Amino acid sequence: MEKSAYNFKILPLWARTKESYESIMKKYPNGAEYLPYSEFDEELCFKMVQINPQTLKHIRFKFYNDRICKEALSHCGKCLNYLPYNDRTKEYCDIALANDPAAFQYVPKDLKTEEMCKYVMKYDEKLIKWIHMDLQQKMYPKNAEFTINEYISKLKKEEISIEEIPDRCLTQKICNIAI
Repeated sequence: MEKSAYNFKILPLWARTKESYESIMKKYPNGAEYLPYSEFDEELCFKMVQINPQTLKHIRFKFYNDRICKEALSHCGKCLNYLPYNDRTKEYCDIALANDPAAFQYVPKDLKTEEMCKYVMKYDEKLIKWIHMDLQQKMYPKNAEFTINEYISKLKKEEISIEEIPDRCLTQKICNIAI
């Protein structure tokens, strides 16, 4: 399937047209990586994202705009991962989470709120690993403390190394024990 999209890459430039780009994208939604960046424009990028939101990762940042980002995030929340970290706004994060709460892992720490955390926890309790320890302690004081104490205990017994402890659980006390 991707072979035909790749064959498009070897066509001479004069044989490539906007219509052929759109045709390739409809037949081979993952073929965006074979399209030449020099021919991208805002409208083609929008059409690519409509066909396959994951193509957001192949679009150059100069074409990222509100319309394209919202389109991609409203169909695939995990596309939040393809946005530059500084461009991940609360609005974009809310759109992504409404589509797929598992996109929570790509929400910047400073944008994570208690309400947002509760929302994603209703979807899947395994997502707690993406909630920073500060918020976990606020939301689940007993569970969060237990997790920290559990890691401290395992570190003291040398059952685990500091690399195995999630960033959200690293505290000054844990770091001191690990050294």
